[in-house]
This record gives sequence, C-alpha cells and structure tokens, in this order.
Amino acid sequence: YTSQPVTDEVLHQLIEAARVAPSGNHTQPWYFIAVRSEETKRKIVKADHDQEWMMGAPLFLVCVADGYVRLKD
Repeated sequence: YTSQPVTDEVLHQLIEAARVAPSGNHTQPWYFIAVRSEETKRKIVKADHDQEWMMGAPLFLVCVADGYVRLKD
C-alpha cells in the first residue's frame, strides 16, 4: 500500500481490469465504487473494525457483489 495519489486514468484502468475479470457463468455480479472523500473513507474504516491504517490510502476501491445473480428463479 502507498499514499501516492491515484490518477483518474489509473483508476479507470483498475476498474476496467476488475470489471472484465472472469466470473462464474460470466455473470460478473459486481459493482465498483471509488472513494476519495475523507469523510466516507472514515465511515468505511469505522465499519471495518476501526482499521486506521487504511486512512493512509488516497483511494478506496470498494467491490460490491450481487449474490442474487447466482440464484435461479
């Protein structure tokens, strides 16, 4: 981990690489949220058992998976 700033170009490359990663049945049941706001990062740290070391990162990349994509009707 580094405190080096992440450019928008690098952020887009990271999200694109994650977005096209393989998934079961090619469902790609994920969403990515880029967080740069100090206030929002602080809330995430609190929710993640107060892991203060995370605040050194200039950007949080949050992955949210939709588990319902894998359920059959």
